[in-house]
Amino acid sequence: FDASTLELWAPLLTGGAVVVHDEATPSAEGLAATIGRHGVTTAWLTAALFNTIVDADPRHLAGLHELFTGGEALSVEHVRRLRRAVPGLRLRNGYGPTECTTFTCTHPIDVVEDDCGAIPLGRPIADTRVYVLNARCQPIPVGMVGELYVGGAGLARGYLQRPELTHERFVPDPFVSGERLYRTGDLVRYRADGVIEFIGRADAQVKIRGFRIEPGEIEAVLARHPGVLSCAVVAVADRSGGKRLVAYFVEAGDGVATPVLRAHVAASLPEFMVPARYIRIDAIPLTANGKLDRAALPLPDRSRPELANGYEAASGDDEARICAVFADSRITSPSCPVKRRPFDPGSKLASTYSTSPPPSVHASPV
Repeated sequence: FDASTLELWAPLLTGGAVVVHDEATPSAEGLAATIGRHGVTTAWLTAALFNTIVDADPRHLAGLHELFTGGEALSVEHVRRLRRAVPGLRLRNGYGPTECTTFTCTHPIDVVEDDCGAIPLGRPIADTRVYVLNARCQPIPVGMVGELYVGGAGLARGYLQRPELTHERFVPDPFVSGERLYRTGDLVRYRADGVIEFIGRADAQVKIRGFRIEPGEIEAVLARHPGVLSCAVVAVADRSGGKRLVAYFVEAGDGVATPVLRAHVAASLPEFMVPARYIRIDAIPLTANGKLDRAALPLPDRSRPELANGYEAASGDDEARICAVFADSRITSPSCPVKRRPFDPGSKLASTYSTSPPPSVHASPV
């Protein structure tokens, strides 16, 4: 784990000490106890672990002088909560792929503006070169989105015994003869002040109903609802072979109804970016490295999604036959209500069409 280079060598080479936390899976209370017992002043936390601690109580981190967090896109709402609860703590976004050894860019987070949509990656550290390039490896203007390429002293040699992947990701530097660049796969843009802003992962985008979607953009909107502590949005395959967006969320306070969350997301994003299902979970699952464990998220069942309109069963034979048609493989729920719009959550009519009516339903001449 490349972050250990920071956690071990940075304190040892500057006259400090290393404190080894004794929990296999760090908890908010356990970390607070370690910070207090040993007088820890500086720490590094993955973004997902940072979110978990802030959800429990951001004051657990109050003993630190400086905190670096990153590894994944930071949640603006969690950063804002920490800044309010522990204003004296120096907080930095630490961005850097493993292939570039710990950090590539850092950004001090002093204030989170009300209209902040994403925490910037910042500026490159010493002996590091970064470029925002298009598909032809050409620089693009400020404000335009491109892929982030990294070079410099921290660049890895490549992947062990994987020459094809090394050739694909480590490319010749077109600006410095004899040097190489690493293709991060991160989509970014330069702000006018020279700070790099994260947009999304090129490989994290999903295509649903013909639209390319960045789940992180949906997560940012969902996290702004006061009834949501943490959330994750993923694309899940359904029985018809298509994909649908599923939002997982940890409730805050007295909880929130899923139709309210759907309305909240729909107020800021187009219809195709509104998740079809909303699933409450007790906590966001983490991997051993403290990152979001997407494989541990529960798959949605076939129960009818909670809609704004209550369930209304078919009242006659004709309605029953029509509802049976809509409850086939094109619909996620085995019970289809009478009052459902074609694109309500659970409906797959957006991506699946029937060219002729099923045998059990007869089309009347017009």
